[in-house]
Amino acid sequence: MSPRLSIVIVHYNTPEDLGRCLESLQAQAPACEHEVVVIDNASTAPGLDELQDRFDQVRWVRNAENGGYG
Repeated sequence: MSPRLSIVIVHYNTPEDLGRCLESLQAQAPACEHEVVVIDNASTAPGLDELQDRFDQVRWVRNAENGGYG
């Protein structure tokens, strides 16, 4: 079944903020069927691999270059 809600987070070089965001979504998950997608724009800050391991239910798209927000 397809999710009714997709939560898409565009990310660049703020793994601490992203971790807090994902923790909050996990703690207060929407009541409907949903997915969380993180689009990372070629971050170089350490910690992203650990977040990806920790939040393995999140769909991760790790771009090779920073294409910007839009």
